[in-house]
Amino acid sequence: MYRYHPFFSYRRRSNPLHRNSAWRHRYRPFPPVETKIFIDSSKRMLPLMDEAKKLVQRFSGSKELTYQLMDAAQQSKTEEVKQLIRTTGITIQPEVRFTPDGLHLTFEDRSSQNDCCHLVVNLRWS
Repeated sequence: MYRYHPFFSYRRRSNPLHRNSAWRHRYRPFPPVETKIFIDSSKRMLPLMDEAKKLVQRFSGSKELTYQLMDAAQQSKTEEVKQLIRTTGITIQPEVRFTPDGLHLTFEDRSSQNDCCHLVVNLRWS
């Protein structure tokens, strides 16, 4: 109760397990760095980012589209919201969720068998 008082002197206790931690980590063997998966994931992310950019540019330039999208979302018309997103001309269809606060889009790379990359776009409307 009194430990948060302005005159309370907080003394950090040393943990014996953390002593000489810099020394222990210096000699710990790490596996060799392999960049192939990271580079591949980065390459697969580029088309997702391009599609998300197209969609956001279309939203930012069309008051009519955004009005229709928000109106459909307010009425919980999920299929109509998805259809409006399809009309923007993007080729990768995101997973669409909406809340009273905004629109949540998840772009995924479905071309690979492993789950390599996702791009989540959250757009706020209230």
